[in-house]
Amino acid sequence: VFQSIYISVVRFAFAYILESANLDSKWFRFIPTGANAGHNAVPTPLPPRPSPRGVDVPPNPMLCPLCHEVRKNPAVASSGFAFCFSCIQQYVSEHNECPVTCIPCNVKQIRRIYQA
Repeated sequence: VFQSIYISVVRFAFAYILESANLDSKWFRFIPTGANAGHNAVPTPLPPRPSPRGVDVPPNPMLCPLCHEVRKNPAVASSGFAFCFSCIQQYVSEHNECPVTCIPCNVKQIRRIYQA
């Protein structure tokens, strides 16, 4: 509720400035509008391409590409691909790269995924 009120106030202020300065509104199209103003403002980036020498990504997104089981304690490598925490930690500590993309990675770059 507060966000929509804030956006309304900002839009009103810009509209007032545009009218008083007689400026074209096309210069201010970056101002988000609507209830989901901040959600679709930036397009989602494409995932990195898997390397031909990397492991295959399973068709089911809930499976770990390393053990091919449902991910336990999910974690992501620096590439953004998700694995079991123990699987990716062991693989990266031995190979220093993402198993899917072969992008250099170290254990400090592994991040747990916390689900609400």
